Amino acid sequence: MTFPEAGEVVRFLLAGFPAHRSRMSEKDVRAMVAFYSAGLQDLDKEVVEAAIIRLAATAKFIPTIAEIREAVGVVHHGEVSPAAMAWGEIHGFIRNKGSWKRPGVDFVISDPISREIVKAMGWEDICASTNPDALSSRFMHAYTEMSKAARKEAALSPGGKNHALPASKSRARIEREGQARTLGLLVGVVNPVVDIGE
Repeated sequence: MTFPEAGEVVRFLLAGFPAHRSRMSEKDVRAMVAFYSAGLQDLDKEVVEAAIIRLAATAKFIPTIAEIREAVGVVHHGEVSPAAMAWGEIHGFIRNKGSWKRPGVDFVISDPISREIVKAMGWEDICASTNPDALSSRFMHAYTEMSKAARKEAALSPGGKNHALPASKSRARIEREGQARTLGLLVGVVNPVVDIGE
């Protein structure tokens, strides 16, 4: 994202949080543009705008760079699946496939984090477990921790992506959701925040 694009993003962000904008001077806005530009420069403008739209639906206060980067991860990879849903898929494979079938050969585990956990725990050991409650608890704990780590890595990675996570949206869909035309309509009805120049 270029500095002028960061200015557009900050204008859009402030348009969504007018109470915050009313307390800011032009100097404050310029500083915010510089700060947000530095923190978001490796991301595509359209993706950032789509993330801001998501955040504006629930945020009471202007989102931080960290919150925006987290939301970018959701735009790229979708919401985090609940650990219980991930376990449900694995539990279904245990019942329907058993130890005589192999993940990745005879069937496909859809969630990449689940695949890693199954690989680490061992499919035969999972199927041979005599304590299903302990097994599900262990799996769900591992899933929750690995999901958090993968999302944090996505937030810190260039472009806001983690290639170990599935992509949830096409580039075209991201562009539609964060499209400048929609933002232009919103920003066009609000007085310009400040001329940030080049």
